[in-house]
Amino acid sequence: MDVDSEPLSSQDNVEDPMMTSVEENVNCTCDCGGSSSKCVTVTADDIINQTFETSDAAYNLYVRYASVSGLEFAKVIQHVEKMKHSAEGGQAGGYANIGFTKKDLDNHFQRARRAMLIGGDSNATISYLLGKADVDPMAMTRYSATDEDGICRSDYQCFGNVLAFDTTYRKNKYRRPLVIFSGCNHHRQTCIFGFALVEDEQTATYTWLLQNFLEVMLNKSPSVVVTDGDEAMKAAIREIFPDATHRLCGWHIQKNVTENEWVLSEYEKRKSWASAYLRDKFCAGFRTTSRCEAINNFIKRFIGIRQSLLELVKNLEHALRDYRNNELVSQFKTLYGEPVLTTGLEALELSAANFYTREILGEVKKEIQGVVALDVINEENISTTVVKKIKECDRRQHIYNVLYDRNTEHMECECSRWSSEGIPCRHMFCAMKRVGLPKLPDSLLLRRWSKDAKKYLDESSAGGTTQDREREFLMRYGALSVVATWMVFLGAQDGPSFHDTMNEVCRWTKH
Repeated sequence: MDVDSEPLSSQDNVEDPMMTSVEENVNCTCDCGGSSSKCVTVTADDIINQTFETSDAAYNLYVRYASVSGLEFAKVIQHVEKMKHSAEGGQAGGYANIGFTKKDLDNHFQRARRAMLIGGDSNATISYLLGKADVDPMAMTRYSATDEDGICRSDYQCFGNVLAFDTTYRKNKYRRPLVIFSGCNHHRQTCIFGFALVEDEQTATYTWLLQNFLEVMLNKSPSVVVTDGDEAMKAAIREIFPDATHRLCGWHIQKNVTENEWVLSEYEKRKSWASAYLRDKFCAGFRTTSRCEAINNFIKRFIGIRQSLLELVKNLEHALRDYRNNELVSQFKTLYGEPVLTTGLEALELSAANFYTREILGEVKKEIQGVVALDVINEENISTTVVKKIKECDRRQHIYNVLYDRNTEHMECECSRWSSEGIPCRHMFCAMKRVGLPKLPDSLLLRRWSKDAKKYLDESSAGGTTQDREREFLMRYGALSVVATWMVFLGAQDGPSFHDTMNEVCRWTKH
């Protein structure tokens, strides 16, 4: 077809099912119904009788008409794209002279269509997130990038010393990397700090993302950041979190261990994942491979390849609610369950049971039970410090030095279990048994593993900075959110409880 000599006719290129007798204003945005002289109206008859000087003109008019007449957008685009490629071939004197293949043209239109869809979809998503912010005064929104609500921000203040984020989630309509910021709560469960859908995986993008994340979280930097080893991500971490220890997730290492070239490159990064280099860094359980794998598998249940941005955000909120419900159930079992003492060191076990959550108590009891396989083979007094050499009575025959200060009750062990996981090791319990301690020393009680990890402690001072006061407000907000959730659950059990709870809430919140 020679477009210059024979204009495209809609009668030759449009099948009857694609055109109807419905009359619509294509670009009328003032709700005038087409009565204004400034509005250009296009009807089906206009299109059928129209001739076009260029293929672009035909394309634009078809798209505008389809958008207002309710036609299936994809079919219209497919028809017009086919027409455009034929026109380009005619103009160039044959397909061989065009300079690009039909696949190239298809890819171009696919990118353009995706950008067009993202525009409308993102506007709806932003409106949804802004609506969320109106309901939740603690919610923060960054256009097209992140969404953290008040509880996420409060959780980060409690458990944000170890931050994990990954970009392996591409199962969305636009094939954009979905970044999930996560951590570990006091029940050793995954808690989500925020989500981000980014344009690409370049260093500049990650830098912008981490800067916004840090601002939302009141400039509290993590001490350890766990990633999948992406180089662009690593560079951004060095810039935004210069004092944080960057470590690699063991699950990603295991997934790719069969790729020889990859193994060689990972060996060069061994200081970021080998236990020998990280044994004194607190990682809140992210040293194991199961946590990253669990997050991947869980999130896959809520995201799909055909989801729009709005659907994606709503489904991620659903995932967030599931995580929080798991925490609520675990907290209930911890507060109202009676622990059964099963070890021989009942005083120390009871002290641990009164402090730790049920999940952490299970790990501590394993360490207490391991004392039976240990033996103190030597003691040395240096001033107020006692150095105990403790031998493991197994085939490894390892010997560990445990230091105990009588005045401060401070204790350290060479195995670094407490430094890396925040849990007293069996060697420490062996030393406590030998010294005769009736309870766990305060120096070994890490608050982030306690039953009251999210309970607010009023340590505010009149001379604090604005940011300190904001952080204290976040902590109070999180503490109230926890007890309020449980109050709502109890108040909804029956009619009388509901009315009593509702009346009290209204009495406290009325202005």
